[in-house]
Amino acid sequence: MAIDNRNRRVLVREAAGNEDREAAFGIRRRVFVDEQNVPLEHEHDAIDSDAVHVIASIDGKPVAAARLFIDSHDQHLAWIGRLAVLPESRHTGVATEIMRFLLDWSRRHGITRVRLHAQEYVHELYLKLGFTPCGDIFLEENIPHREMELCLNDNLDVTYDDHPGSIREIPVRKTKLRI
Repeated sequence: MAIDNRNRRVLVREAAGNEDREAAFGIRRRVFVDEQNVPLEHEHDAIDSDAVHVIASIDGKPVAAARLFIDSHDQHLAWIGRLAVLPESRHTGVATEIMRFLLDWSRRHGITRVRLHAQEYVHELYLKLGFTPCGDIFLEENIPHREMELCLNDNLDVTYDDHPGSIREIPVRKTKLRI
């Protein structure tokens, strides 16, 4: 039976409290440790304690997570990482919505550049958001990655919502991307 995505809603928000953080870590564990064979001790690191964690839910069920942290040497540079979407929620637009949320958060907090290590098989997602590759493909946890960067400016329209720190609900869309 086909799922009707027209009436489903994505909710993206900053993780609030231990329950949300544990849900985010659980999603990351399923994707990176169980699916991609990243050692658990490498997946969860010291950066997690200082990072901004974001969680996305579809119809109230947490299905995706990511984190953002400010570079320790450049307070105008943020790094986005650990973007994980559960298999059953891929190709719904939830990753794009998490990224838009984090880019808006960055702009509101005075960030002028955002960098990330994109897994090569999904780097098209980041290209569509305006990121550009920086350097060659490299292996991280035996997975091909590419460093990418986006310069934020007033002309770039990534505003997530009119209310800083807000939650946004969007309809789920089901698309097949060829990456």
